[in-house]
Amino acid sequence: MKHFCSDSNETQDDPAGKFFEALEKLIDFVDERSLPTNLGIDGFRDLYQRQHFPGLGKVKELSIMNHMLVMQEAIV
Repeated sequence: MKHFCSDSNETQDDPAGKFFEALEKLIDFVDERSLPTNLGIDGFRDLYQRQHFPGLGKVKELSIMNHMLVMQEAIV
């Protein structure tokens, strides 16, 4: 598992801007390594393409979904 975070972490201001900084790193990481995709990654990619910040709750949901699907693949 890899954790992606924004570069602008001095304050809690602009959560949407911070999200897009981290999201770009995630998408680049997946694309550069041709990693397999899942519903969580697809959700993040959709947000990236639309440049849409859905709020932190949806971000957490997609993160957990991705984690669960990656772990499922690892143990099955």
